[in-house]
Amino acid sequence: MTRNVTANAAAEPASYDAPLFDEVMVQTARDALALRRRRERIFAPGLFGEPAWDMLLDLVVAEGERKVLSISSLCMAAAVPQTTALRWLNYLVEVGLLLRTPNLNDSRSTFVRLTPKARRLMARALAPLEAN
Repeated sequence: MTRNVTANAAAEPASYDAPLFDEVMVQTARDALALRRRRERIFAPGLFGEPAWDMLLDLVVAEGERKVLSISSLCMAAAVPQTTALRWLNYLVEVGLLLRTPNLNDSRSTFVRLTPKARRLMARALAPLEAN
């Protein structure tokens, strides 16, 4: 999946409350996203849709790659119309799973990252099945 990652990651806070996702978790997120995109090509458009899950997966992959995502990039990852993606993004912020942080180098864009709560939940969700 191609994503529009901002060029200057220095504008995004790099510290997290927990270690980065391990490579197995990041690869699991990549595989899940790839499977979802493949499924969309095979079945009728609009049959499946979980924009919130797509956003969370994309943020795990971005974190694993030490990249930051802008709101517009995250909306593209959701694979739904932008207005729908923005509603989901706002909801994920409201329930404490995402944080918006200003891009200090470009006031026209905002970065999005997982909260510590979301990181814990995603690590649990992406852990090998026998760990759950």
